[in-house]
Amino acid sequence: MHISCLDLEEDATWEKWNNYIETHPNKTPHYRSEFLNIINKAFGHHCFGYVAQDINGKIMGILPVVQTQSYLFGNYATSIPFFNYGGILASSDEAEQSLLETMKTFAIQNKLSSFQLRQTNEIVGAKLGINKDKSCMLLTLPQEMKQVGGGHAKKRAKLRSQAQLAVRKSGEMGISVHQLFGHRELLNDYYDVFAHHMRDLGTPVYSKLFLETVLDVLDSKVTLTVVYWGGKPVGCGFLIQYGDYMEIPWASTLREVNPFSVNTHMYWNILSHALNSGVKTFDFGRSSIGSGTYKFKKQWGAEPQQCYWHTWAPKGEEAMDLSPNNVKFNLAIKLWKSLPVWLTKIIGPPIFKNLP
Repeated sequence: MHISCLDLEEDATWEKWNNYIETHPNKTPHYRSEFLNIINKAFGHHCFGYVAQDINGKIMGILPVVQTQSYLFGNYATSIPFFNYGGILASSDEAEQSLLETMKTFAIQNKLSSFQLRQTNEIVGAKLGINKDKSCMLLTLPQEMKQVGGGHAKKRAKLRSQAQLAVRKSGEMGISVHQLFGHRELLNDYYDVFAHHMRDLGTPVYSKLFLETVLDVLDSKVTLTVVYWGGKPVGCGFLIQYGDYMEIPWASTLREVNPFSVNTHMYWNILSHALNSGVKTFDFGRSSIGSGTYKFKKQWGAEPQQCYWHTWAPKGEEAMDLSPNNVKFNLAIKLWKSLPVWLTKIIGPPIFKNLP
């Protein structure tokens, strides 16, 4: 098995890379070269890919890699950060193991503190740490909206009623609630809601430049949606569509409208939009198993797809846990929640760009 390394300038080979993805049964769009380009353009990280080929030059496996180097979090690699999927995509065990060993060699030679493969399959015999506390929630859309929802007909009816609560409550209060679907013209309102929500979670926010880069690179594949409550933006979703597959990697609603089920109302309209756009599989994104967001997605009829996050660290060492679940970050999260939103928009993006 021959392993080669591609940088982002090798256009011809990246075309073969993308063609390989399209034929793989476990494909997701995130393996495509444009996602590495987005990360490179927005953050300047070292992005490249390993390709496994047989003796006839046929691609048998790929591995996209993003190397992050920062004073705060050190030198590590992820396949891939900022999105839900990554890791090794291979057509044989030999190709999978060859790519894994190549990545280990790269890690040792470049003195990485760790690397992480965000797999949807477990790599048997990998001798890596593994985290299985997350799953991605996938919904196979029915033919019409009244069939959306998990469980029996009564549960689906209750979900429909909950989705309409925002309309009923806004009418009682004498204000309007409406939802727009669009593109770049909605970005400012989208970002105001998103940044506010991330502050409330105690998490640094993406830069608007990152979202602008996604819009630039993916263009017509992206749709933004914003919910307005009495004219104020209070909910938002970022939709990416490839053919009959659509995902929502980032969505938010403000806590002040939680009593009116604005989030459920927003998702009902999003799924209706997806259905009208010819979508068959709607990807709600990942959640910690058993969490509130997991249960929220489950009620729509979404089924969990187990995530296998394999992590390597040098022998005798442990990989740094940069997730918000790390108790070491409890104080930082508490302090972050107390900051004004305008300030988090300034100091958040430089921190976030170096988080996996």
